[in-house]
Amino acid sequence: MFKSLKNLAFGEFCRDLGLLLLRVGIGVSVIMLHHGYDNLVGGPEVWEKIGKGMVDLLGVNIPPLFPGVLVAIIVFFGALLLILGALFRPVVLLLAVIAGLFAFQQLNWGAGMASLNWTAASHALEMTVIFLALFFTGAGRYRVSRW
Repeated sequence: MFKSLKNLAFGEFCRDLGLLLLRVGIGVSVIMLHHGYDNLVGGPEVWEKIGKGMVDLLGVNIPPLFPGVLVAIIVFFGALLLILGALFRPVVLLLAVIAGLFAFQQLNWGAGMASLNWTAASHALEMTVIFLALFFTGAGRYRVSRW
């Protein structure tokens, strides 16, 4: 009986440690690799480019600057909250939606199946799957909101 309790505790420790490593690794890469910080400080040109992609994809008629700024803020601060494990499920759901929209944008669905660009969309698709998996698993034991 004690042996099975020890294995159970070790398994939970490994699961929580794995979730922490995943959160920190993905969060840092999102901030550092041209998704978070660069977009946040990129200025109006970058924000408009991001926003134009979102506006065109969703087919809404609004100036692209506002959605671009909103996406840059959500991605940067969302990645920080992901690392900390705070407001976890709402944050990863927002990040999953944004990554999914970028994947659809990269795939260029409107042009027909012959022009689908899976290579360009692969990173956004991978991030969407990771964020959705984190949404369902939770942040794990090692998070700021637990303290």
